[in-house]
Amino acid sequence: MEQAKPRKRRLLRKLIVWLVLAGIAALLCVRFFGGPGLPARAVLVLKVDDTLPIAPAEGFEALLLGQRGPLLPALHTALARGARDARVEGIFLDLGEGSLGLADARELRRLFVEFRKARKPVIAYADNLSLSAWYVASACDKVVMNPAGRLQLTGISLRVMLFGDLLKRLKLKADLERIGRYKTAFETVTDNKLSPSSREALQRLSDAVWEEFVGELAESRGIERKALEDLIDQGPLSARAAEEKKLVDALKWRDELDAYVKEASGGTGDLVTFERYAAHAARGASSARIAYLPLAGTIVASGTGRGVIAADAVISQLATLRDDSSIAAIVIRIDSPGGDAVASASLFRAIRSARLRKPVVVSMGASAASGGYYLAAAADYIVAQPFTLTGSIGIFGGKIAADELLAWAEISRETFRHGAFAGLYDPFEPFDDAKRALIRRELEDMYDRFVRDVAEGRHLPVEAVEAVAGGRVWTGGDACRHKLVDALGGLDAAIDKAKELARIEGAAALVLWPPPKAWYEQLLAAEKDPSGLGRLLTLQRALCAGRPLALLPFMLGWE
Repeated sequence: MEQAKPRKRRLLRKLIVWLVLAGIAALLCVRFFGGPGLPARAVLVLKVDDTLPIAPAEGFEALLLGQRGPLLPALHTALARGARDARVEGIFLDLGEGSLGLADARELRRLFVEFRKARKPVIAYADNLSLSAWYVASACDKVVMNPAGRLQLTGISLRVMLFGDLLKRLKLKADLERIGRYKTAFETVTDNKLSPSSREALQRLSDAVWEEFVGELAESRGIERKALEDLIDQGPLSARAAEEKKLVDALKWRDELDAYVKEASGGTGDLVTFERYAAHAARGASSARIAYLPLAGTIVASGTGRGVIAADAVISQLATLRDDSSIAAIVIRIDSPGGDAVASASLFRAIRSARLRKPVVVSMGASAASGGYYLAAAADYIVAQPFTLTGSIGIFGGKIAADELLAWAEISRETFRHGAFAGLYDPFEPFDDAKRALIRRELEDMYDRFVRDVAEGRHLPVEAVEAVAGGRVWTGGDACRHKLVDALGGLDAAIDKAKELARIEGAAALVLWPPPKAWYEQLLAAEKDPSGLGRLLTLQRALCAGRPLALLPFMLGWE
């Protein structure tokens, strides 16, 4: 009996080893062979909710929730291959909640326009359709709704938040200086209404986006522009009313969709998830490699966590890509309102250094403004969406002074200093004239560097840049007309340009950089900013430190 126990333990250990080896083998098979093969005929099922992530989720968000929606570069690669793949008969797009941002909506819309050139149908479905989701669906062959749903024809609005009165109630004062007539970001914390300059710029943004948005919608659905605007002014419609007005093509319950989609796409294809097909599309790529580097969030000198672009980490990544002979070109996806001006200047230099070795192309997302535009200006070529908010070439800085708060709280203090400018960024006293003049000189120097760098990167006279600078925010369309960007389009257009500049013929592998983290790295990664307040905290820290900011005016929100 006693001899049997060691024998059982040895058998148990062997069994555990074999199970571990079998598990590793299964993972390797999935990794390199993509799991089960594809059917001879397939319809890709693509589910999109409220975002098109440009980079993989990280930390506990990735482990617990997985990836929110299809990753943009994988979406581009899979749809481009699917258009050429004889096995793929079409796409079924499930829009879910469908509350995409305008830039994401147009990116997705353009991908379907390109896919349909292969004469393969795209069928869109939603329980409820927001205006941005309907905008995406309008590029599809068929728009289908849940019979109980609603088409939310509510228009679009551009919202700004002003906290000047709140700070006054808290006995705080924003003691700030700006360079540039339109660099009005500080109005967020100093005023309770917009200045004429801000109102002028934001009204132009709103008008330009509406003109482009409604024009494309009307063209896609074959409706006169004025008639469409009149329909939008009537407000949300029931699914039945939307069908009667030919704004959607059919009404179906979810349990009727499989049969409808198969019939509409040819009647022979099996429904295959996009994720399954994307795994196959990523294999067997060309030996030519283009790096895809996503930069999203507020620009800071260093740090970690969601919603920040850490300059020190990105500079290291760019140096690696610059020196990697297997990488033929770099595509940088920027979605950033800017941030720390010094960090932005450092990133400009790093991108320019990479550009000397190989082509660098920038694809702009919802925003690439102020510091975000500073980065883009270093590239060989810039592609923006018409709805991208960009430009905003300007600087502001200063501090939040709490001297009135101390007085209100009846707190006194004594300070001992040496040096005329000691306590320059002391939060408990405002700037005097000498200190304010010093701050302004520092901001003017940084602004001059910003303008000169943009002029160098864009091959423009300094005077031409100054004419469109001053902190003015432009839409992608206006920026293209002013030569701040080179072309309008999405990630696909940026990749095509990178291939052209790198003289790549045929297909090229799009390599995500930095490479995705392994599961154990995800487990160890701590979320530094789970509440999504990164930008507010970065702004607060930068102001307390007295750092010049190249930041998009206001926190703009489209509805």
